[in-house]
Amino acid sequence: MSFDCMLKYTEAQLELLSDYDQLLMMEAGVRGGLTQASMRYAQANNSKVPDYDPSKLNSWIAYLDATTLYGWAMSQFLPKDGFSWYEGDLSVKNILKLLENSNDTSEIGYSLEVDLAYPKSLHDAHNDLPYLPERIIPPGSKIKKLVANLNPKKHYVVHYMSLKQALKAGLILEKVHRVFKFNQSAWLSKYIELNTNMRKNARNDFEREFFKLMNNAVFGKTMENVRNRLKMQLVSDDKTCAKLINRNTFRDITIYSQNLTAIHLDMDELKFDKPIYVGFSILDISKTLIYDFHYNYMIRIYGSNIELMYTDTDSLIYYIKTADFYADLLNKPNLLKRMDTSNLPIDHPLCEFIALKAKSYSFKIVGENDIIKAKGIRQPVVKYHMTFEDHKKCLFWSGTPDDEDKARKLAVMQSKQFKLTGITATSNQYTPFRVNTSLRSYKHEIKTISSVKLALNRSDDKRVVLENQINTLAHGHFRIEEAKELDRLEAELVEMMEDSGY
Repeated sequence: MSFDCMLKYTEAQLELLSDYDQLLMMEAGVRGGLTQASMRYAQANNSKVPDYDPSKLNSWIAYLDATTLYGWAMSQFLPKDGFSWYEGDLSVKNILKLLENSNDTSEIGYSLEVDLAYPKSLHDAHNDLPYLPERIIPPGSKIKKLVANLNPKKHYVVHYMSLKQALKAGLILEKVHRVFKFNQSAWLSKYIELNTNMRKNARNDFEREFFKLMNNAVFGKTMENVRNRLKMQLVSDDKTCAKLINRNTFRDITIYSQNLTAIHLDMDELKFDKPIYVGFSILDISKTLIYDFHYNYMIRIYGSNIELMYTDTDSLIYYIKTADFYADLLNKPNLLKRMDTSNLPIDHPLCEFIALKAKSYSFKIVGENDIIKAKGIRQPVVKYHMTFEDHKKCLFWSGTPDDEDKARKLAVMQSKQFKLTGITATSNQYTPFRVNTSLRSYKHEIKTISSVKLALNRSDDKRVVLENQINTLAHGHFRIEEAKELDRLEAELVEMMEDSGY
């Protein structure tokens, strides 16, 4: 509904891609929000937190959020029509000149497929938040994840504004494979501004969430993946069932009863009728705001006294060594002009933060309950059976891990104890497992399912974790290869000594 309202209100005529190679290029460039834990633990030390030690350097933990990040990105110049391949010279020199003559309000925009080098001289400076994240299978993992790494980029599809930002930061353009150009304008900003103003004037939470959804739903439609669609047929006779199973589009079968079966089929043909180029541009443009704020404001203001601890799409958590962060907001105009301090609480500072990995973290706020986020774990489990101290035990555990079966049984015992006595996990022996109970529908029958899940896990394959379990290196960092080479030489030396009888 929102997408149709947007088309009517903006009177935009969006051209659909008819060239399959262009469509594949846009799909290759779609990358969601980046989430990672680059520094996994910190404790603030300032006059507003408990256990303040004046003999140590003052430090603060700041949790910053980009207000309506995607709303801002949707208000920028976005593709609309005139899609074609760039037929000019694809030499690096010519493309650099083309980028130099383009800006965020140019009538012609570009998407490029390029090879880039990440110089070693930038690795330390960019370790917390490397430019141009990509979907890769990290070492030790089995699935693709969006990882910000320092590896060279090969056949990387990128929006021209994101590429310009990365090149300005020091990355080197080595080769241009192809360039896709399009006409662009701020055709969506009118609709975004309408909903933003309606949300400001909303009189209750329902209205505020509704107008927020009206913007987000448009973005969702531009990202809709029609490849995931399925066709399902309900069958009640053997002949039809066998016929459908023999099709080359057959994927799965669900048997409800002896006389009723659901056959899952892939689509015979796909109709690519979604403006995926808009979603691609919104995602890349939104990342430029986060990178610009991090490197051109926070790093430029604090230099080596700031470390990025955690980022999740539109939020950044920093550990800052400064006398008074609140005073900095007042005394540093470049910082204050990028901040909305209207709802900033000065009497509830964040005093301690710990992140096990992406989507799994906890932090303490003075005068409030601990905040815990654990993706995939039911909210009652997070609320009653997980604590900040559990996260610390998990991160810094150095002993021999308990047998997995024993740890699972301990989690079950603790869950039963809580049901009987109301005593939570805080007063029991530590285990990373938790009993996760949920209502699930199987073949249209509602069932209560209890499973023992690994709720606390410090294994993070998005980064290379150092021995102290706190600091990390981005994949591709030259120090990782140096450490591997030292280990190899050490192993060879030990082998030579053993062969010599030492």
